[in-house]
Amino acid sequence: MRKQRAGRAACAGNAGLGLAIAKEIVEAHGGVIAADSREEQVIFTVSLPAGEPL
Repeated sequence: MRKQRAGRAACAGNAGLGLAIAKEIVEAHGGVIAADSREEQVIFTVSLPAGEPL
């Protein structure tokens, strides 16, 4: 495994290990995660199913 500075990873277009971990957590709860890249920003959208109120 190779570490990169956050700025360098962002310039290369890599979302990194964090996105893979987030995806696993979201999908384990029945949800979906999406990324939309436009110019110099990336927008992440997380959708989770509504559950029973506590």
